[in-house]
Amino acid sequence: MTTLSDGLRQSDRVRFRMPVEVSWVSSAGVTITQNAETLLVSRNGGVLRLTEKLSMGQELHLRRHLEGDTWKNTRARVVAEIDQDPPNHFLYAIHILDPRSDFWDIDFPAPHNAEEALARLLMECSFCQRREVVYLDELQLKSFEVASASRASASFATRPPSGSNPNPKSATLNMARTAPPKKNA
Repeated sequence: MTTLSDGLRQSDRVRFRMPVEVSWVSSAGVTITQNAETLLVSRNGGVLRLTEKLSMGQELHLRRHLEGDTWKNTRARVVAEIDQDPPNHFLYAIHILDPRSDFWDIDFPAPHNAEEALARLLMECSFCQRREVVYLDELQLKSFEVASASRASASFATRPPSGSNPNPKSATLNMARTAPPKKNA
């Protein structure tokens, strides 16, 4: 992933699963296209789960469906194979080559905003589907946890009959406790 010259990340990483179409040119000169999934994303990269073995430095073309016939495209490069996910999957760290592409459509705050944060949330508006990473300090985290617990118990008490969905566009929240950005060794 991209880091600043002083060794700090340019943005936080958040867990987010998104289907992505990945294509690349094999060593034999054949274009291969595969459906993949993100596991983590950051402003300038992410972690992809693929079934094909790739080389470090391999250039990729990423494409994701927006709506109708609309697709969003960007170019990326494999930074490293970071793990294998049995039975036949490989996890790759990727770097997006055009930092202005905003491929994920997620607003990432500047890393210096994370210095006092105890947690981060990936929030999605249920109306416009805009996504944003927000940092929470101690007071905000406690307020959020209390509000979430209240909503969870209220929704449990008023759960609709099985098979019905009274709120098909509910917000997505992805919360993770975070520490201030660390300098790379």
